[in-house]
Amino acid sequence: MNNLLYRRQFILCNKEINADPEWKQIKLGKNQGNFLLHIHPDLGFTQVINDRFELILLGYIIDPYEPDSSDSDILDKLALFHSFEEILTGTIALSGRFAIIYNDKDSVKVFHDATGLREIYYFHGNEAVAVGSSASILADFLKIQMDEEKEITKFYNSPELNNVERRWIGNRTIYKDVFHLLPNHFLDLIPGKTKRFWPTVAQKKTKLKDAAGIIAGILKGTFEAADHRFTLHQGLTGGWDTRVLLAAAQKYLDSIHFYFIRGFKTDASLGNSGDYTISKAIAEKCHFPLEIVLLNNDEIDPGFKKAYFQNNHLARPKLLAAYYDAFKKKLENTTTVAGTSGNEILRLLSSIDRNVEDGDKIAGLMGYSKHQYAVDSINEWLEECMPLKKLNYNLLDLFNWEQLFSNWGSLSTSEQDIVREELRPFNNRLLMSTYISLNDKYRYRDYPLGHIEVIKLLWPELLEFDVDIRNAAFKKFLRLLKMEIFTDKIYQRVKRLIK
Repeated sequence: MNNLLYRRQFILCNKEINADPEWKQIKLGKNQGNFLLHIHPDLGFTQVINDRFELILLGYIIDPYEPDSSDSDILDKLALFHSFEEILTGTIALSGRFAIIYNDKDSVKVFHDATGLREIYYFHGNEAVAVGSSASILADFLKIQMDEEKEITKFYNSPELNNVERRWIGNRTIYKDVFHLLPNHFLDLIPGKTKRFWPTVAQKKTKLKDAAGIIAGILKGTFEAADHRFTLHQGLTGGWDTRVLLAAAQKYLDSIHFYFIRGFKTDASLGNSGDYTISKAIAEKCHFPLEIVLLNNDEIDPGFKKAYFQNNHLARPKLLAAYYDAFKKKLENTTTVAGTSGNEILRLLSSIDRNVEDGDKIAGLMGYSKHQYAVDSINEWLEECMPLKKLNYNLLDLFNWEQLFSNWGSLSTSEQDIVREELRPFNNRLLMSTYISLNDKYRYRDYPLGHIEVIKLLWPELLEFDVDIRNAAFKKFLRLLKMEIFTDKIYQRVKRLIK
């Protein structure tokens, strides 16, 4: 278990640190700031240097339009651009989970994939400037103390945060002067400044069939590339998001290992869940094996558990058993496929309050209204985003993308680094920006026509199976009357009034 501490993580710093000697050490070649990059041996690393700048890729990157391209091929193409701004634009249609370091004689700049799944944190102090893959690695190597500000400490220790899977808000962390880089922004490391680089042009509504064609193409190309490179283990549920991914993976049923996490061995009731029965029916009808993963929470090795919580300051107990199960099965050379972000960014979980632009109200919707840190962080983000209204973007769409998902959705991926890599095929800026440009009526969570049109293009027979949603028969009846969304809006408003 010696390699579990900060597994698949990195730290770049202009100060000497006591990193593990088995980690790769790379001195930035262009900048004169004496920056040294330390990389865990299990984290993917690719580098290209030309006469103008240096690019370093941490993780992996996929071009769905050229699925045979390797990390090196893609990085070489990015290196053909003449400026950092052109490089940023050149990643809009790329999938994967990556951080890219750009280094020229004047600057060190860092950015990541569309939703920030390869997390980036940074510190700017009197004696050191650093960027790393977690707040924990920065705090550990640079001996940074926890922030003693009352409101942030109150929020970090609150039941409101810890009872909802630690859905952090804002770009600050519990460590003093350590910040989280949000998606669609890059970090200019030496001055410690961040800047938004997307979006830059106005959003135009996309027709449903046009959007489905773009999304289906990206998903197909992403799976083709991933099948070339990785041993894929793909989760299956009764929901919409994994259904779309299964449709995109149709050509690779023989090479992908599909699994369903049934739950703990002491919890037999999950065996009768809609998720389980639907997943099992799909696998049987489509003739591919489905592993039913049974977890045991009592057998977790203390050393594994200690490293898991040390690796990430927000790590949660909830999925620890699942990750340890994968560790025991020696799945470190596999890549798991997940549909996360479809549910949080693409589909509308709520069809009301789409135009809320107030920190108090948004914090209230999240159950954080009594935490001033959360309210202030949301208002700070709203102020920065307000010009995007002129570009026709719905600010709540961007909030779910940049705040909710980047702080919470990326957490399970970072937690899982202790075992293996993860692929989220929806994690593509072109795909997501296309989907959120659809009319809201195509994004309704229980019957998302955006998902359905993509499935029709990729594997329409999958629409013959049920989807695991509450009151499915009643909602289907309302759908026939064209009243499903309207009724749902009324129900949600009444429910909130009662609360």
